[in-house]
Amino acid sequence: MGHVLTSPLLETLQQDLAEFAATRAQLQSSLGPRHPDMIRISAQISDIDRSIEGELRRRVEELRSNVRITGNRETALRDQIQIVSEQADKLSKDSVRLGQLERSAAATRLVYENFLTRFKETKAQADFQTPEARVIGTAVTPVVPSGPKKTLFLLSTMIMGLAAAIGFVFLRNLVRSPVSNSSELRALTNLPNLAVLPYVRSAFNDKNAWLRHELVAEQGSPYLERVKAIRTELFNVDHGDQPKAIMITSSVPDEGKTSLSCTLAKVLIQPRKSVLLIDADLRRPDIRQVLDMPKDGSCLVDFLEGKIKQQNLIQRSELLGIDVISPCRSTDKASDLLSSPALSGLITRVSQKYDTIVINATPILHLSDTLLLAGLSDATLLAVKCDSTSSKVVTESLHRLEKAKDANVVGTVLTMVRRSHSKGTELDMFNYEY
Repeated sequence: MGHVLTSPLLETLQQDLAEFAATRAQLQSSLGPRHPDMIRISAQISDIDRSIEGELRRRVEELRSNVRITGNRETALRDQIQIVSEQADKLSKDSVRLGQLERSAAATRLVYENFLTRFKETKAQADFQTPEARVIGTAVTPVVPSGPKKTLFLLSTMIMGLAAAIGFVFLRNLVRSPVSNSSELRALTNLPNLAVLPYVRSAFNDKNAWLRHELVAEQGSPYLERVKAIRTELFNVDHGDQPKAIMITSSVPDEGKTSLSCTLAKVLIQPRKSVLLIDADLRRPDIRQVLDMPKDGSCLVDFLEGKIKQQNLIQRSELLGIDVISPCRSTDKASDLLSSPALSGLITRVSQKYDTIVINATPILHLSDTLLLAGLSDATLLAVKCDSTSSKVVTESLHRLEKAKDANVVGTVLTMVRRSHSKGTELDMFNYEY
């Protein structure tokens, strides 16, 4: 109330009101209430009263606006305090775990030193022992010829065959030049490699069974942990604005982009975050089959052709626990449908409803579909199959993405890394447990 009454305008109006009131009081002793001067002064006093009342209303509304702004800031500060408290709890738990590991390491070191001391004592005692020589058997006449030495010939043949196989593999890799590790991929693309995903063997009768098992597993697997590393890289606050729509593509088919899209959507789910998965591969749609969703229902192709409305388009995936937009059938008019305003309008509308959108796009090489989707996405990830996709193909794919309008390729992901691949265990991905 003190801020309202100390307004400069109010002080001026109150001074004018006091002066007019004093003047009217002086005139009342000599003039009647209907005198023109009395009427004029009364009208001026009424105008000043209305001005004061209007100024008071404006100041009150301004204070109410400040109260609302202060309340919003208070809510934001409480959210930040909650986040800092959670981080402090996590650091406390990590400190306890570190103490346990240090005590375990000290105990192991003590056992090792005891064994080493005992070994040295035993070796010293053995050096003082005098060896004894005695006849343990009688020489027997050999029953097989001493030459030619078949074992030596077989061993030499095996060594030569192995050398030939190594040379063949070397020449094949020299001609094809496939990408075999993350270092080569970074040097080739000049982009950060966000993760190295291990190869997971699929069932003979169902090639997607392993992925469904990963999506519903309660404990994190090496594959799932590597995908979480991508989430950390994309949504690190130190990197600037966080992407809203993330597109995942590859150079050629069968490089693991669909598995990466589903798993990334899985790890992006948080208590206060909503995620939408869009299967934009209209030529070979496979999200429904991977997530074990009904083959019929709302279809993205029908929506782009104007046959259904948006409110009938979104379906719920019980396996992932998120909303999914996908086609029920393939089409040979994919480029025409993806370039229509219906798709850009759809992504704009769902961006207002969902916190993050994951788009599974078509392979980039020889197709223009992904170039149309790249301009609608905030970030693009390029999946590269280890020891399969050649360096020339990866370079050509990046050149095509650079031609797309507003395309933002933030990094690459090396997929399907086997134990036998070069540097396949560079991060101990197959044995890492915590």
